[in-house]
Amino acid sequence: MARNGRGKLTVLLIPRVLLSCSLLVGLIYGQLGRTQVANERTAEVADAIAKVRSGKFNGYHVGIIGEARAVEAVPDLEKQFTRTSEPIEKAKIAQVLLLLGDRKDVYWNYLVEAVKPALETDVPSPIHYDTAGKSVQGLSQDFVTWAQAHGQSPDQAGENAVYILPGIVMMLGSTADPRAVPFLRQALSSPNYQIAAAAAMGIAETQDVISIPTVISRCKDAPAEAAGSIAESLVYFNDPRAQDAVDTFVPKEHAKALREARKMGRGPLHR
Repeated sequence: MARNGRGKLTVLLIPRVLLSCSLLVGLIYGQLGRTQVANERTAEVADAIAKVRSGKFNGYHVGIIGEARAVEAVPDLEKQFTRTSEPIEKAKIAQVLLLLGDRKDVYWNYLVEAVKPALETDVPSPIHYDTAGKSVQGLSQDFVTWAQAHGQSPDQAGENAVYILPGIVMMLGSTADPRAVPFLRQALSSPNYQIAAAAAMGIAETQDVISIPTVISRCKDAPAEAAGSIAESLVYFNDPRAQDAVDTFVPKEHAKALREARKMGRGPLHR
């Protein structure tokens, strides 16, 4: 399970890293010019489609197709969904097909089944927070106890809690399908703050304004650093309640950077 030099889990840094990449892309965009960037993007999408067609692809290529809304890839994605047995890869294909408007029940049902473990788990947050709500070195004792009680090593359980389960929740949210909202609201209440933050981003992706008070309430219940990660989703709502909560829970400079990224066209799930 990844940790930084001080031993902290890196999951809470992931949104900030993605944001930095987004801002860097914006700078490059201005330097290279619109035409060159557009040409490079077109080539990247064409390469991703070719790799999916050949069967020599991974989730990155499927994600590129989804970001580009390349609907011409739907027939090839449908074929690979049938052929692929790896669960995460199959879930990614289902997510992108739904995003591209291919709303067959088989894809939706697969994602719903895939997200159930994240909804049903009682796993606590692996992050250990101090009395000020800041993450500190080491796993939380509640998490270690939970892992041992379930016959798992803390590292094994941690990878699942930090990456796999939140990742599946993000996939469901990335469909931007209104049917995802009840599942995302359920995930928002998870004792694992990483799952809650992923659910909040999905809620922002679907622009479910009705859920704004629930997201804010979850922020109030969470340690300060976790609350900031959950509240990042509220940047993407044109609602005074949401924006006030961003100013309350997200550090000032980071909130400013998120808003700048949004102006540059970045969405909640960095698409």
